[in-house]
Parts: sequence; C-alpha cells; structure tokens
Amino acid sequence: MLYRSRYIGFGPTLASEKLGELDGLKLSDETLREWLMETGLWQRRRKRSRHRQWRQRKECFGEMVQGEMVLITIGLRVEVLSWC
Repeated sequence: MLYRSRYIGFGPTLASEKLGELDGLKLSDETLREWLMETGLWQRRRKRSRHRQWRQRKECFGEMVQGEMVLITIGLRVEVLSWC
C-alpha cells in the first residue's frame, strides 16, 4: 500500500490530498479513512468537550466589575464603584 511507504504519519485527509497531488490518485478522504481503519493504520479519535466550571450567579450587577482600574493613557488612578 502506498500509504504505508510514503504517508504513514499523515491523517486520512492530508494523505488523500497528497495522493491526488503527487501520485495522481483521486480518492475520497472518507474512503481512505475507512480503509485505514479496517487495516488498523488509523484509529478514530473523539473530540473532547471543553471543560467549563459552573459558578454561582452574583447577587447584583456590579459584583463582577474589578474594584480598581488604572487609566494608562492619562496616568490617573480611578476607582470603579459597585452598582449594588
């Protein structure tokens, strides 16, 4: 198999593109993926979902605002008050 000799580290999508460009073989990436999975050269990898940690809602609107802010352009120190 041409994949084993030249494209062993490639995934099915890139390998199918290179087979078309360099070797003149038009082959669907899904077909190549199925063949590679049957021969054991490719394993299906599942995407993990992003970890999101739940937090409790704040009691009022301004609690998430940072208490102090520096205006760099003017060089003044400004205090931001909460809206509670």
